Amino acid sequence: MKVAHFGDIHYNEKDYNEIDKCMRFIIERCLEESPDVIICPGDIINSQYLGADTKSMKAVQTQFRELSDIAPIAVVAGTFSHDGLAPELLRSVAGKYPIWVSTKPEQIILCKTPGQIFWAKSNSTTLTINAILVVTQIPPPTKEHWKNKQGPEKDNKNISQAMGAIFTKFGEMAKHHECPHILNGHFSMQGSMISDSQMLPGGDIEIGKDILYMANACAYLLGHIHHKQIINDNIFYAGSIFRKNFGERDDDKGFFIHNIIEE
Repeated sequence: MKVAHFGDIHYNEKDYNEIDKCMRFIIERCLEESPDVIICPGDIINSQYLGADTKSMKAVQTQFRELSDIAPIAVVAGTFSHDGLAPELLRSVAGKYPIWVSTKPEQIILCKTPGQIFWAKSNSTTLTINAILVVTQIPPPTKEHWKNKQGPEKDNKNISQAMGAIFTKFGEMAKHHECPHILNGHFSMQGSMISDSQMLPGGDIEIGKDILYMANACAYLLGHIHHKQIINDNIFYAGSIFRKNFGERDDDKGFFIHNIIEE
């Protein structure tokens, strides 16, 4: 299965021309590569206050519609101060194939029947025989969300460890489907790099590799860190698609095309 993976677009009016050029290149490559699915791990826009009538917001809707004419798309909302509720608008712009947007942790299945490809929640067990891909969707874990929805933990380390229960649950759910399982997430990994020589400083909620692997996915396709990198052979940060600030000047920008081999 061929998977296109990009995120951290950070559309804004100031950098519109550069971002638009990069997105046009991604669309052209997707047309050439014909991926089976497109994974976007958030931070599509740079500010939740970006107006609906701006060039940038109109470009987001137009370009995701073009991408959804190529393949089904799974999106997770990124950092709220960036994306806000904007990703939810993508649900209404889908072209030939569907766009699924997750604003909370959930697991979805890409299903294929004669003449139709569609997304469904993984608890739709009657669709198991039609499943061709399982995607675990993990938006950014936040202290406030955990306090309101998940439990009393507030400390970054405790939240990271408690996320293991969520990953384990989704890993067990995925076993019911005889198809590849990937995780689409927007968060920081312990040990990830922000440049070739700089490790991510503390302060953010960071997920350890041992906790992440509780999801038992064959590939982990992530966003949030702008430095493109591969960790442990199956954890991938696509990085940002353009050089957003001076500190990213030497970063290799772009996106991934993954070939997922079903075992």
